[in-house]
Amino acid sequence: MGFTLLLVIAAIVIGYFWGNYSKRKIPPTPKPYFDSGNQQLLEDVVENLLAGDHLFLTGSAGTGKTYMIRKIAQRISREHKEVVLAATTGIGACQLREVTGLQLSPYIKGLGTLHSAAILPISDLPDTADRIEAGKNRFKCTSVVIIDEISMLDSFTFERFMERLRPKTGILAVGDFFQLPPVRSTQDGHPDFIFNSKYFNDFKIIELQTVYRQKDKAFVDFLQDMRLGNPDWNFLENVNEKFDSAFPVLYGTNNEVDAYNDDRIKAINQNEVESVACPEILNPNYTEDRALAWLSQNTRAKINLILKNTMRVLCIQNHERLVNGDLGTIDDVSIESFDGTSLPQWVDIKFDRPEIGLRRMTPFFFEKKYINPHTNQEKTDFKVKQYPLIPAYAITVHKSQGMTLDKANIDGNRINFASGQAYTALSRVRTPSGIMLKNANNLAAFSSPSVIEYYRNAQRFEKLIGL
Repeated sequence: MGFTLLLVIAAIVIGYFWGNYSKRKIPPTPKPYFDSGNQQLLEDVVENLLAGDHLFLTGSAGTGKTYMIRKIAQRISREHKEVVLAATTGIGACQLREVTGLQLSPYIKGLGTLHSAAILPISDLPDTADRIEAGKNRFKCTSVVIIDEISMLDSFTFERFMERLRPKTGILAVGDFFQLPPVRSTQDGHPDFIFNSKYFNDFKIIELQTVYRQKDKAFVDFLQDMRLGNPDWNFLENVNEKFDSAFPVLYGTNNEVDAYNDDRIKAINQNEVESVACPEILNPNYTEDRALAWLSQNTRAKINLILKNTMRVLCIQNHERLVNGDLGTIDDVSIESFDGTSLPQWVDIKFDRPEIGLRRMTPFFFEKKYINPHTNQEKTDFKVKQYPLIPAYAITVHKSQGMTLDKANIDGNRINFASGQAYTALSRVRTPSGIMLKNANNLAAFSSPSVIEYYRNAQRFEKLIGL
């Protein structure tokens, strides 16, 4: 009996000490230097930017570029230094605010388009002296400017922007030249990337190495080779060639998307409810028409959204527990209006993610905001009420940029009109099993030779000496 008691006591003592030992915090595995989660890289980048350096943050799809934007902006604002954030497109600007979760403050400003932030004229319109002076005044207190989606910015517009900055303003350009190119072309017909500008010569490149979106190493390697224009097409031999109607088709043009969506919606034998976007003007300088045009051009939302029971929809905003890219099926639509508008009072959607399930949604407020330069307070020009939903049957590759999709249908005949289209499309998907691919033989992975040359010869950012 005494021996048994000793054994019990010994077991308790050993268990106690083993429990405490096992609960000890195991130090995390050190991250590579060029990893978006590396704290030392973050500190080095911020130090260089505040010293007035010009940096180019790049990396393949899913390496955490947007994550680093948020961390860098927050870190600079803690130094009580002004950082202005902008994107090259309206959709990119809205995504920048949404995905980073950053809010305007006395130290974080912008979160709109680069044209808006720098008071740039549209396209080829002349850049007047008054505009240039207003743009210079806009940046007179700015320590750092962060520009997202830099691949779609042409050198002509970039030079106009650079002329507005005072010396020693730090610049962080963010993007991937292997993805979607600028619309403007050079005289010889090639995309007019900003590295064609003399102002980009001193930008040091930071290329993030760790891919977080995809976990399958073979898939990551394939995408990396595709990004460089030299993939092993045999990798795609085993992907599913049959489209799954429950998931979106990626197209190259808006016309293809609209036609496919319309056909799929018309084929649904259910009552139709139209949700019409409703503007609320707070700044008298704007009209309802301008607010609706802003919604169409700067977000993925639709002015007129057709809703039917059993219709597949895609969520386009991070909202409560929903994320941009969540797919679901409409379960029911209210026939009553929301507060006297032309929007339904609610829409019930059964989302594919089990942790979301059936969700009753009400209209969402898309807001155009700005910082009042006199009071440093965030103000709203207008709000537009609409559901953060679009038909999930088709979407353009351009509008899918920044999304992560579990599954997508891709037609090799439909996405090859510009360099980077095929890579951007395939890299939206998490796993090879999520790719439904037709006409793979016609899929092209062509990258601009000038892009490959730029990455090969670009000046590299190096770890600060002594760290």
